[in-house]
Amino acid sequence: VGEETDDEEPYIENVEAINNVTVEIEFSERIAAADKSGFEIRNEDTGKKLSIDTLKIDKETVTLVLSTPLESRYEYELNMDGNKVADFAGNKADEDSLYFNGSDLAPVK
Repeated sequence: VGEETDDEEPYIENVEAINNVTVEIEFSERIAAADKSGFEIRNEDTGKKLSIDTLKIDKETVTLVLSTPLESRYEYELNMDGNKVADFAGNKADEDSLYFNGSDLAPVK
């Protein structure tokens, strides 16, 4: 019985603003490494880039906490530099861009 080799790169399945400073990125598989410099969030209407404060990995989910709040009246673009995201087999993600809606919800303390 031969072992399967993981040669598929992880890819983004969903992006969602959980509240006005938290964006969750759902990947196709568990993420071993990701760097916040590999992500950029831009307000699609104003063109303004938002600063990412922290990044946390939990299985297939990468959570970005922003230092600039989102607003529900705007649409945002998430750009990912695939070289900064890898699965446990070391496969790096491809460059990707997805759009998501902002949120006015305050984070729960």
